[in-house]
Amino acid sequence: MLFRSVKLGNEFAVHSDRAGGDQRRAQLYLTYQPMSNSLFNVNLSYQYRQDSNGYSALLANNAVREQQYYAAHAEYVWPLSVATDLVFAASVWQQQSNIALFSGYGHQLSIGLRWL
Repeated sequence: MLFRSVKLGNEFAVHSDRAGGDQRRAQLYLTYQPMSNSLFNVNLSYQYRQDSNGYSALLANNAVREQQYYAAHAEYVWPLSVATDLVFAASVWQQQSNIALFSGYGHQLSIGLRWL
């Protein structure tokens, strides 16, 4: 099964002096689960943000900040009992921006217990 979510919109600054001002946003989320009771799933996401004003006179000559964020997460669940699972997960993400301070990447591997 493939689940998807798309969001488009604006985020309005509560305080007029917020760095960057208002933001335009776009988000796409995809989740793939082979069957409804599957023990494996994959999540992919993409986000785009753009400020309405320059972010800071100290960064990139007061450029209007743009950000793109990509992420992937995979998870396998091994049932141990009716209420307890062993979970294996892997994630990667990357954020790109025209202002270097807001760029980065990361990855994670984890093993854990999930219980009800």
